[in-house]
Amino acid sequence: MNRTVMLAVLSTLAFGLAACSSSSTTVNNADIIGSDLDAQADTRDTVGNDTSDVNRPDTVITDTVVTDTVVTDTVVTDTVVTDTVVTDTVVTDTVVTDTVVTDTVVTDTVDPACSGACDPATQSTKCLADGTSLCFCDSSNSTWTPYVCADVCTSNGMAGTQCGATANGDDCTCVNDCTNATLVATQCKNAVYTECTCASADPCAWLADGYCDSACAQKFPADHYTDTADCTCSGACDAAQFAEFCTLDSKDCTCGTDSQMAVQDCTVYCGTLGATTGTCDGLQATCVCADYVCTDAAKVQAQCTAGIYTACTCAAADPCAWINDTTCDSPSCNKDFPTQTNFDDSASAACTAG
Repeated sequence: MNRTVMLAVLSTLAFGLAACSSSSTTVNNADIIGSDLDAQADTRDTVGNDTSDVNRPDTVITDTVVTDTVVTDTVVTDTVVTDTVVTDTVVTDTVVTDTVVTDTVVTDTVDPACSGACDPATQSTKCLADGTSLCFCDSSNSTWTPYVCADVCTSNGMAGTQCGATANGDDCTCVNDCTNATLVATQCKNAVYTECTCASADPCAWLADGYCDSACAQKFPADHYTDTADCTCSGACDAAQFAEFCTLDSKDCTCGTDSQMAVQDCTVYCGTLGATTGTCDGLQATCVCADYVCTDAAKVQAQCTAGIYTACTCAAADPCAWINDTTCDSPSCNKDFPTQTNFDDSASAACTAG
């Protein structure tokens, strides 16, 4: 088994940032109420003098003197009625002054640091200040490179636009949408195992296609298709072309020296390398060992022969004599085991070439 440096591949992708603010002021008009002015003018009656008598000589008659009885008129005094003047109550409107809210304008800070050199062994990713872009330390050229999360998600057949903290550090927060046929088709094209591609409906038509998809049963036990035809470990094989895989019962299927497929128990295999646990990982299609013990020199040498990076093989003592060989090991050892002192071959020809 050769030492392999896994490169994270991110698809490039488009972000957008929107910020808005608003304020409103309402002016209330006060009602102006005028006083009622009721004016009643008194009416004056005009009394005219009677001018209809004609002057002519009176005939003198000697009257018998009659004493007139003088009738005194009873003077009727008008009762003066005083009008009750009603004064309108003037209602003064209460003027309500609106509280003017001043929006706080947030100016996005564009991180200018997503450029220049970076160290893939110690630096990986970080979200930019806009919240929709990811800054990635590209291990192929050790340079910070920005990616728009919307593009990253779409190119991976997923939905999402944001960048945020995850269990593995800052990353684009993409999610699967199994109802979106276009996105699922992209996942099928990318040959990735998700709850969408592994669904019992087999949307990618991967059943009996000559490749074992036992990873679907391992990762999504509640809903998956069962690839029995491709995951049966028996029959002839060609070691030069055979693709190792995990069986449906989590055993490792290899091509033996007799050109026949053979089942290998990962717990037993990992034990020969000094690991206390071992499982067959359908995604990696091989045994994955963990919890290595470095006190058994023979088993550490077995790790060296297998060419795997462990806390034992990366130790400062360089038990595998990997310094100055044809592989640059320090970046991988320092990334996988950052809390221990590892051997340093950064000055070797393999690390300085190119």
